[in-house]
Amino acid sequence: GGFHVPHEEACYTAQRRKYGADAFMVTYLRHPRHNVYSQFMEIKYSDFGLKFASNATFPRTDSDTADFVRWIDFYHESWNGKTDENIQISKNFMGTYHPYNLQSRQLSNVCGAGDTNKNQLIKQGGHRYPNNKPQSDGNMQSAITNMRDIAFVGIVELYSLSMCMLWHLLPADTAHMA
Repeated sequence: GGFHVPHEEACYTAQRRKYGADAFMVTYLRHPRHNVYSQFMEIKYSDFGLKFASNATFPRTDSDTADFVRWIDFYHESWNGKTDENIQISKNFMGTYHPYNLQSRQLSNVCGAGDTNKNQLIKQGGHRYPNNKPQSDGNMQSAITNMRDIAFVGIVELYSLSMCMLWHLLPADTAHMA
């Protein structure tokens, strides 16, 4: 048999509820700039991006660099607090990932706990709209606390080394599953 671990992209709190307090949880984090650029490239070129950003004004007509700058500029107002929350939801949304502090939002206690009357996509785990404010002390602290609760946090940019460390940390009775 092979080594099988349930895996999915979801908020920490949703995973904890699903698998329980004793589950051996693993996550991988990325350098924030790499993560944001990866989101952009996925939206611009993948079937996912073409499907969910098809009715939006997602920039796809210029070079990757120029389109990336337009995409980031689209969200700039909400990042700087220049708009209120209602304007952020209606104006600063392109139908796919919202790049603002995605990894912190996914780890915080309020990820995916948004008001569905404002935007149905909030329920999908905070990927697409930052329904919580991770820069606030309480939410940032919950993200840090939750990250410390995860059994292993790997680094995408150091994937091979992280996998070696993970293998070393796995319980001895799982070694036969490789």
